[in-house]
Amino acid sequence: MGLGQMLIVLLAIILFSSVMITLNNNLQGQVTMAVRNIYYTQGIKIADYIFQEYESKLISLQRSFEDIFTELEPGIERASILVSNVTYDAHIRAVRSDILGNPVSDDYSLFQRIYVRVIINDGVRTFTVGTDDFPFSKVFSDMGL
Repeated sequence: MGLGQMLIVLLAIILFSSVMITLNNNLQGQVTMAVRNIYYTQGIKIADYIFQEYESKLISLQRSFEDIFTELEPGIERASILVSNVTYDAHIRAVRSDILGNPVSDDYSLFQRIYVRVIINDGVRTFTVGTDDFPFSKVFSDMGL
């Protein structure tokens, strides 16, 4: 094998290895983004589940409107859910509000806003669905059921 052929083979090896490294890095980035989106979607579903749980407690008369507020108002209730070795910690709190969800200082209001923030920990990374400033929220009204 001559010098020219060895140089071409060496350049081909360098080109192949750089293409493989770039491909591997791009593929790893896509996998990370897909996993993050799966966790985020699951976190949204858990937040919605929590809203549905409190709504069903109100409709079925298991809890009164005031009971739910006193249960959630003093601080943050924490619900921990384990799904496929991934921990989803839901932080839940309630505030009295008006019909639009704006906080009010009345001792009794016909509306309360429940906030949910989900922290996801897969053992390697930690993600947050909803932030302290902008958590998921839903306004509930006292329908007198």
